[in-house]
Amino acid sequence: MKISNILCTLAAIFILNSSNAQTFSPVANGTNSDIYALAVYNSQLWIGGEFTECYSSDTIISPMLTIFDGSNFNLPTDSGWSGGGITNFLVNTTNLFIGGYFSLPFDSITDINNLVKYNGTWGDTAYSLNNTVDAMIYYNGNLYAGGAFNSTDSGAVNYIAKWDSVNHVWANVTTGVTNGEVRALEVFNGYLYAAGNFTLIDGVPTNYIAKWNDTLWQPIGLGLIGNVNALKVFDTLLYAGGNFILAGADTFNHIAAIDANNNYFKVGYGHSVNGLDSTGIGSDTLADVRCFEVLNGSLYIGGYFSEANGAPGNSIINWNGSNYISMGNGITSFGGVVYALKGWNGSLYIGGSFDQADSIAANNICKYDAPAGIKNVRNNIAVSTFPNPANTVINFNIINENNISGIIKLLDISGREMIQESFHVGLNSLDISNLDNGMYLYEIIGNSSIFQGKIIVEK
Repeated sequence: MKISNILCTLAAIFILNSSNAQTFSPVANGTNSDIYALAVYNSQLWIGGEFTECYSSDTIISPMLTIFDGSNFNLPTDSGWSGGGITNFLVNTTNLFIGGYFSLPFDSITDINNLVKYNGTWGDTAYSLNNTVDAMIYYNGNLYAGGAFNSTDSGAVNYIAKWDSVNHVWANVTTGVTNGEVRALEVFNGYLYAAGNFTLIDGVPTNYIAKWNDTLWQPIGLGLIGNVNALKVFDTLLYAGGNFILAGADTFNHIAAIDANNNYFKVGYGHSVNGLDSTGIGSDTLADVRCFEVLNGSLYIGGYFSEANGAPGNSIINWNGSNYISMGNGITSFGGVVYALKGWNGSLYIGGSFDQADSIAANNICKYDAPAGIKNVRNNIAVSTFPNPANTVINFNIINENNISGIIKLLDISGREMIQESFHVGLNSLDISNLDNGMYLYEIIGNSSIFQGKIIVEK
């Protein structure tokens, strides 16, 4: 297993003007308690948590679940929820799955517990599990759920289960020992990845993260040391977030990127505080990453932290693939936490436990829009690289309707230029036989455009 730094010595290029408009705004008047989950379904924003009231023009009594239409909160079709709260949503075609720790009346004698399907009407009771559902995803056409549960009406299901749509029962994915909660699920490179607070899954030593190929569980290198709360695919890598501080024997502060070959990469560049490696999210051991969202070519990261790689980031930060970008003053409530992020209608919606965002009153939910005067430079160059990882030669296939030419630069982890050659539209090959193993940044520089990406050299 290789552990290296994601290249970030080169910042994104920005166009700036004098505009400094406020980017955070409240969502109606918020809720009376924490928000844990956000989803877009039927062109509306569905909001779940442990709140009991929502505040628009009027106070709405709406335990755990409400729907925002862009202006006001609205009651869902049923308001009989009770329990600890809604923690996650999954949208699949016309179905919305809702997970958490709750009970919802199904009929006069039966309740639905902790997982329910909605597609205009509430689904059957067979989806129920006996404890908290933290994550849901579809993999190879099947619904998977992860959480703190260990049984359902069909029998034992330890922390992760697959829905059998033929027999309408939950099937156990593991027969060996699984010793902790599954908190996050994501599909990456043809595998189902599961993460949480377990060190064994199906008897396989895994250290908080593992992958499943529909037959076997496999570890991801040496794993992570500490709980993992969130997984997200971004820019050809799988990102893991939590309150871990190690991957193998190296320091990884609460965030790591993983490639298809089980290699771990730091998210950020070398940053230290009092002589300690503080690369990543929040060097404070109490820091915790809770959620991710990909929007407009950036990875947004939410949780409980005060900085990211030295950049101020109060519980929320933007990672553009090269460096961290502060979002105003972030969540300015003392002890504020971001639990959920969702892109909708071009804006980023932020849910959690807070009463201020960038010093603006916002009760547990707010909206963020990038300032109009700051935009990433875009270009019309299309680039594909192969093979990647590469051994002795890396190929760049460059497509542009204007038939441009320019320069290809290859830089190492410190930003030092290793190779520079001219390019033409079409296939270009670079000799990398003299480069050491590791990750490198490339730049395709045209007349008025720059395209950046990453390659891995493996020999």
